[in-house]
Parts: sequence; structure tokens; C-alpha cells
Amino acid sequence: MSINLYPLHSLYALRTLENPSFAEVGNLRKITILDWVYRFRYTSIPVLEILLGDIPKSALVALLSRMEKRGEIRKFSLVTGFTKVGFCLREKGFLLLQQHFENRQFGRFFTETATLSASNFVHDLAIQHVIAKQIGTDTSGKKIGFANEWEIRSYYAESKTKILDAIVEHVIADKKKRFGVEVELSPKTTKRIKMALHASKKLVEDGDIHAIQYLCPTKGLAAALNRQIKESGLDPNRFLTAVPTGLKQLIAGGRA
Repeated sequence: MSINLYPLHSLYALRTLENPSFAEVGNLRKITILDWVYRFRYTSIPVLEILLGDIPKSALVALLSRMEKRGEIRKFSLVTGFTKVGFCLREKGFLLLQQHFENRQFGRFFTETATLSASNFVHDLAIQHVIAKQIGTDTSGKKIGFANEWEIRSYYAESKTKILDAIVEHVIADKKKRFGVEVELSPKTTKRIKMALHASKKLVEDGDIHAIQYLCPTKGLAAALNRQIKESGLDPNRFLTAVPTGLKQLIAGGRA
């Protein structure tokens, strides 16, 4: 049985409201933010801008400020070139989220940020950016389900190898297809790459994943990864590399 993937139900509910009131919109935006922060452990304003899509930055900043004052989220310093502030969940926000989704199972929520490094922040927010962009620009009306790195690690806890950064499920020709996502920000040793490819290969062979896409900030890094994929005898139609412009901008300290 493969891992369960969950969409952001509150965000899709927000998109389908007819003649919504200001209060309805505000509440669903808040729940969407709380759900995203709970699942990803922390987030940033640039990611939430992309995810929500239809909210001006000034209104988003004001909403986050109100949530912080009410004790629903906590603001902390981020050491990155593209944003200096992050947000994580507090107990009051976690309780609100649980009340909104009464039939959903919740685990512990993340509060510790002191041990995270700049490389953690860049990598984690790059993954968030990739998924938020897919969800934020989705006009198909089909709910995009996903699992992030922490959810994947929990499901494949017996594996000694890192599996994937994310799994995203799209509906293509009325069929659900799952795609693995790996964000590769820096070169890895041949041994580490082969171990990661071996773990990914098993997911594809078992039918858990249709294909895996490796996102790289440079063409050189993508070319090196392509060589490893070829040498490992993997199907290039199932193990893909891409160099998104947005990823390079994020790492360089710009905005995608």
C-alpha cells in the first residue's frame, strides 16, 4: 500500500466559494496557512504569496501579523538571501487546525527552529516553492495531493536512505499519477547519488511513483546527474532532470 497524499482542502474550498463573505475568505486563508505550516514545519511569505495567489502581499503580511498576535503562529529569523522571516506553528494555531478538520489524524507539531541552518532553510523553502507553485497555478479544478519530506520519512521509516523531498499527485487524462520530486542544490558523492537512485528506482518499480523529477539550479549539476542516471541503467523517461529558472533565483537570493 502506497503513502496517502492529501490536498490542501481549505485552499480548494476557498477557490470554489460563491459570493463569499470577507469572514469566510479570511478564515479559509488562515486555515490554509496553518495547514501548510503544520505539514512543512515552517514557511515564509514568498511561499505563501505563491500558494494563495489571489491575496496582495500587504494583506498577507497583515493576516500573518494578526495570527502572530493571537498566538496562532510564531515569527522567527531566517538565514537566507531571499527572505529574512519565517513562521512556525503555536499551540493555539494547532488547536484551530484540529477543530477545523475533526476527522483527520494529527501528530506532533514542529516548534524548534534554533537547530536549523541556512542550507536547511534554502532547501526546505525551495521544495515548498516547487509544490506551492504547482498548487497555486493549478486551474484544472482537480485537487493536487502531496506528501512532503517529513511525511515521506515517517511512512518509509524503515528505510536507511533518504527517499524523496516530495511526492505530488496530478490527475492526467482522468487518471491519477504520482511524481517524485528531488531538489538537488549541490553536487553529491557518487556513492550518495547511487544510493538515492536505488531507493527511487524501487518506488518506481513497485508502482508507488510514475516518474521522478530532479530539479537542479544549474545545467552542469543536471548534466552530472543525467550521467549517473544513464550509468545506473535507469529509464530516462521515468528519471528526469530540469533546471527551473525560479530555483536558481531562490538560491541566488532573488525572487522567483
